[in-house]
Amino acid sequence: MSRRYSLYEAIAEAGGIDKEGDKKRVLIVRLTKEGGVTQQVINMDDVAKGKAELPYLVPGDQVVVPEKRWSLTKILSAVSKARSLALFGLPF
Repeated sequence: MSRRYSLYEAIAEAGGIDKEGDKKRVLIVRLTKEGGVTQQVINMDDVAKGKAELPYLVPGDQVVVPEKRWSLTKILSAVSKARSLALFGLPF
């Protein structure tokens, strides 16, 4: 990225949030310098109303917009599995 890139821009470029998407639980997953992972849950409704700050992304961030029926535990599990596949390749 050659400039600051907001969460709004990333969602817009991806086609927006689907009607089944949960705007109140948008997840930003970020790798730390130490090799760990941080997660930040963003309520886009609060951002739109000015009640929360608009986050900016850094290279390597993953944005996940879950379906309304998904639990946060399921989301984090899926992200963890996807990250493992990306780092170590497919297991077959």
